[in-house]
Amino acid sequence: MPSRRKYPIPEIGDRYGRLTITDKPTIGKWSKLHVRCICDCGNSTHVSFGSLTSGNTISCGCFRRETTRKRSVIHGESNTHLFWIWCGIKNRCYNSNEPSFKNYGSRGISVCNEWRDNFTAFRDWAITNGYDDSLEIDRINNDGNYEPSNCHWVTHKENSRNTRRNHPLTAFGDTKSIAEWVDDNRCVVKYDVLQWRITCGHWNAEIAITTPTRQMAPL
Repeated sequence: MPSRRKYPIPEIGDRYGRLTITDKPTIGKWSKLHVRCICDCGNSTHVSFGSLTSGNTISCGCFRRETTRKRSVIHGESNTHLFWIWCGIKNRCYNSNEPSFKNYGSRGISVCNEWRDNFTAFRDWAITNGYDDSLEIDRINNDGNYEPSNCHWVTHKENSRNTRRNHPLTAFGDTKSIAEWVDDNRCVVKYDVLQWRITCGHWNAEIAITTPTRQMAPL
């Protein structure tokens, strides 16, 4: 004969989620057991014991209110430029389908616990550290993680100079990054053109810098 299923018995001091049972159970409506609990936030509440054991009730209601508040904050800012920056750094570190993942996540670069699941914390740090919509986030140590001590805000030009792909380029006796050569008076092409000529076309540096766009490299 199969044994009867054993159900938990409410005991004073038992903890379920944020709730701790403080009194002996009572019989409530529909002959269900009810227990008095104290919540971690300090509120007292009377709940169905079945709700506790099933996980349907884990607090006096404070957890739901906190979750709703966090969602409303993110939802209200989900179309901002800063929110998409936050999404972008997480994609680069954790989404293997992201094209730039190979330069970030696959190299072991991650987002600190303070920022990874908390946009509000990231936003507060950003604003405190001079963020505006014209700036980009940059890691001070290119081998380090996204965290407050290793990040700052820079212009697009500064960020281009710091990228791992922007290797030093030597021409006319000077060595500069590609972004710095674009600012040089001797350069007659834009950044993307010069970068392609050097990294993909394998042009001679001086010819790549001084040959106007749509002209072939001299043989």
